[in-house]
Amino acid sequence: TGYLVPSGDVRQLTGRIEQLLADPKLAQRMGRAGREKTIQLFGMEKHLNGLVLVLEQAIQAWEN
Repeated sequence: TGYLVPSGDVRQLTGRIEQLLADPKLAQRMGRAGREKTIQLFGMEKHLNGLVLVLEQAIQAWEN
């Protein structure tokens, strides 16, 4: 989904950017993978499932 570089390491950051510019297919694969991961972690379905869980727990607590 991407590269991690140490904070302030301009040389390594530049190298990674150059690598992606030289290999657009790699950049595209990383972009797609990052989008998919973001949808899995933060997408609407994830939020709705979490909301349903919270509501179910609240209902159970209220009934008891």
